[in-house]
Amino acid sequence: MNCPKCNNKIEENMNYCSNCGCKIDKEVDLKSVTKINTPLFVLFTIITFGIYYYVKMYRMTGDLRKIVPREQTVSPVVITSSLLFDFWGNNLSNLMFKLLTNENYEIVLILLCLILFYFVISTLLYCHIVYHTLKNLVYIAKINNHKNFKYNKLWAFLFGFTYINFIFNTYNERLIEKK
Repeated sequence: MNCPKCNNKIEENMNYCSNCGCKIDKEVDLKSVTKINTPLFVLFTIITFGIYYYVKMYRMTGDLRKIVPREQTVSPVVITSSLLFDFWGNNLSNLMFKLLTNENYEIVLILLCLILFYFVISTLLYCHIVYHTLKNLVYIAKINNHKNFKYNKLWAFLFGFTYINFIFNTYNERLIEKK
């Protein structure tokens, strides 16, 4: 398939031209998005100490990049940054507790400020990822038969990609007709 605007070769599962951004008119389907049963998602996340959570987040947003325009999706750099901020925040926490036993309070105070900084940045990145993923799902619902998409914003904030994985699995039941 070729783009009608710039004649660039387009993969069949793409809805936008990767060269010029031209929208390819066809109904969007979420079959290409990797899905897993939500209890298994939680189990794998626990078994891998949270690594599976980030792998799944990375794969889902990568799959969404094939469906919606790239500028509307979450960059893999943001997801990787979120993982690194979580990792360094946890390591600094462990170091801080070791230093507390040695009564190095000046260094502990500096580490506490760094941990707070990492926590704030990590939370902002997390909210950014969840917000844009849900925004993409609403966008897909709108270009498919002009339907609305219902979800709970509080649950999305509290449970993040666990809730988003649940939404992907129940996507068709969440679509409601516009009135």
